[in-house]
Parts: sequence; structure tokens; C-alpha cells
Amino acid sequence: MTSAGHEVHPECCFAGMNGGVAMTVAKKRSAGRAARAQLVQRAWGVDAEALVRAHRGPRVQPDDFLDAMAACWTAERVARGVGQRLPPVPEVDARGLRMEIWW
Repeated sequence: MTSAGHEVHPECCFAGMNGGVAMTVAKKRSAGRAARAQLVQRAWGVDAEALVRAHRGPRVQPDDFLDAMAACWTAERVARGVGQRLPPVPEVDARGLRMEIWW
């Protein structure tokens, strides 16, 4: 990854949305999806479940849609200069790339 890139992982994004607390229910379970949709709704001010229903299709599963919304949340935070990374001081790999995940 170049210095301009920011790697995200949806579960780290959801933990960030959740006050730094990891999600405890799997995203494929209805309770896990509902919890993640609630976080997206709170972060974006949108009816996340309605968006999931509107965009569901054979190639778009509800959890994938919510994952994308969480990644967008992180991208917006990074763009505003308030994104956070894990770990706070990342190691650098053999190619000089920072090993970090943003949320």
C-alpha cells in the first residue's frame, strides 16, 4: 500500500462506531446484522435496514452492504483527519509499508 492508501477492515470500523468495543454477535446472524445496521444508522442518519432491502440482490448480501457502509464511514473520518489507526504506532514491513488498519 502506498502512503496515500488506508486499509480498513469492516469489523474494526464497526468497533470504532461502537465506542471501541468489538461486536459480539456474528454479522451473518440476524442479531449481528441488526446491531451493525443500528450503528450505520446512528453514524449516517439513514435507515440502514431500508437501504439493505433496497440494494439486496443475488450478488449483494446484507452483511456485505453494511460492511461497505462501515468502510465508507472510516473513509469519511480519514478525509476529515479524525480517522484512527491500529496500532497507533504501526510497524513497517520489509518494503517500508506501514502495517496498520484504519477506523
